[in-house]
Amino acid sequence: MRAIPANLREQIAALTATQAGTLAVGGVAVGAAASLHQLPLGVVHEWMSVEEEAPSRDRWVAPHGMILFLLWQMLEAEVASTAAGRSRERLVAWIGRRAWPAPRAMIAAQGSRAMLARSLFIDTEASRIDTEARRVDAGAHRLWAAEQALACDGVMAAIWDAEGFDMVASRRTQLAAARSRDRPPVLALAVRPWRERTMLTAAATRWGVHPVAQGSAEARADAPAWRAELLRGRGSAGFGGESRVLQATAPWSWRGG
Repeated sequence: MRAIPANLREQIAALTATQAGTLAVGGVAVGAAASLHQLPLGVVHEWMSVEEEAPSRDRWVAPHGMILFLLWQMLEAEVASTAAGRSRERLVAWIGRRAWPAPRAMIAAQGSRAMLARSLFIDTEASRIDTEARRVDAGAHRLWAAEQALACDGVMAAIWDAEGFDMVASRRTQLAAARSRDRPPVLALAVRPWRERTMLTAAATRWGVHPVAQGSAEARADAPAWRAELLRGRGSAGFGGESRVLQATAPWSWRGG
């Protein structure tokens, strides 16, 4: 009979406890533009690009635009906290090549390169040789790197390629994200392919992201926009009603390339 872990109570509490703070995302809750949407910190949020057709295993694309929108909100809150002397500068960890956005998209419309300056890109692929064994090894490396980033006080946000992560793997990242109250909370974002939308995980929320057509009332002429719908959320995440749909505009501009 397997021994019961000594810290089992703490592990269960980390999966079910109230999150350590929230991120106020300004004016993106559809139907509540005058309010702030509160995205819980210290829990894992999964993001998927909605695919009209089933792509091949190697062709899925992460919803980088929505991720960068959230990260700029987190960075603004972090800068304010650092200026007030409540914290030191922390980094953004991008884990796995699928999670890496285009560098041009990380430069704000006003020319700010703060996101690039704070970003740490972690390559978990030992080789470009595309074999099943390499995929398994890369998945284990991505999981290990995500756990290390989430447990690091110097990281304010971690974004990782969670393709193929099962319930056990997702629980491990959730435990790492659920920091104690005396440690700075982290924005934990996992990106997955659309084909895994029915897979059961320990994530607090799962979002499907659609691009907004240019020329519509919801999109600006000089920047792309996205609409995210809550596909699944645990009760402790606190989402309901208007909070189930998010609208975001790219923090960069089409002008200049």
